[in-house]
Order: sequence, then C-alpha cells, then structure tokens
Amino acid sequence: MFQKTHEFESIDILYKDIIRTVTEPQNYFSSEEYHVLKQLAYMVFDKVKSKCDLFLGIVRGTNKGNEIGHPGIERAMCFPSRFLKKPSTIDLPDTLRMLIDDVIDSTFYLGLISHLYLHTFPTRSNVERIDIDNLIYKWGLQALIADRLMKTYSKKANDLPRRVFESYYYSKIEPILKKQLKVGFWIRGQCRSYLRNLFFSGARLGMLFDLMTSEYSL
Repeated sequence: MFQKTHEFESIDILYKDIIRTVTEPQNYFSSEEYHVLKQLAYMVFDKVKSKCDLFLGIVRGTNKGNEIGHPGIERAMCFPSRFLKKPSTIDLPDTLRMLIDDVIDSTFYLGLISHLYLHTFPTRSNVERIDIDNLIYKWGLQALIADRLMKTYSKKANDLPRRVFESYYYSKIEPILKKQLKVGFWIRGQCRSYLRNLFFSGARLGMLFDLMTSEYSL
C-alpha cells in the first residue's frame, strides 16, 4: 500500500508541475475541490493499478497481450522493439532501462490523472461497480488508437490534455531520446506520436472507468 501511495503521489506532483507550465492554477491545488478530486483519483488509481501494470509490461516488452485478453497487441505496443531495436527494456543497460521504464509509466499515468483532475463525474466514487477485467478488456483495443479517439475530447477541454502531454514530452522526454538514447529526428517524431497515444490511452481508461461507475454500460 505504501508503494502504491508513493507512486500516486509522484504522478500527482508531476501533474501539478506540468499543469503550471500550460496554465495558471493560482490557488487551485490548495482548494477543497482539488482535495476531493485527488481522493477520488486515488480510489480509481488503486482500483486499476495492478491491471495497468500488466499493460505497461506489454509496453516495456516484458508481458504479452494475452495477459489482458488481447493476444498479439504487443506487436503494436512494445516500445523497445519498435523504436530501440530491443525486445524489452530489460535488454537495455540499467540506467537507460530505468529512464525508459519511468517515461513509459509516467506518460501513461499522467494521462489517467489528467482525465481525473480535468473532468468530474457524478458516480466516480462507485468503484465497487467496476468489473476490472471487463473494463481492461474493452479498453485494451481502444488503447491502440486512443490518440485518434480522444481528439474531440481534448479539444472540448481547451486542448489542455494535449498541452499537458506536449509540455511533458518536450521538457522531460525529448532530452532523454536525444541525449541518452541518441534517437534521430525522424524516429523521435514517431516516438512522440506513440507516447502521445500512450498518454491518451491513460485518459481513455479514466473516461471508460467513469462510464462504468454509472448505470450505463460501456
């Protein structure tokens, strides 16, 4: 439990740091509204964390798609095999492995947390209604095209979700790709598109989670 709370707090801090680069929150992060949203966000995070770790293992190349009910999804989602010519991040030197694992995890969870903080939902606290296996199965294939599915969603939020990702990418991720991994310009562009999709897959999961807490089925 301590580890899970620590991970959530790290993403929460990252979100606050990034949001300050794209807008002026003033005193929002000390408000009661934010406090309530944070409590609800942790409830969601706690509910989905173990299944998300399976998915992120697919992204890192250490798990297969059948672990979330979608055999073969790893061919599209495995970041190291697509961009680093390695079957998994385990095959990278330790320092690079830790960097890339952190980029993958943080990008995904930043998308999830961005949804939970930028959007309220009246039944979000009804986490007991969530059939987590069903949720992850229905979300899994959507994760492949989340960027496309969520374009209107981002625009309706004043494009804050996209701006959050772009700020995070250019300030934190691109320097790693350029300096530590020596990734060239064209591949970096592909990495950016991939990671933007990963970010929005996190947001998509949060959106579907909300819907599943209501009386409506997905």
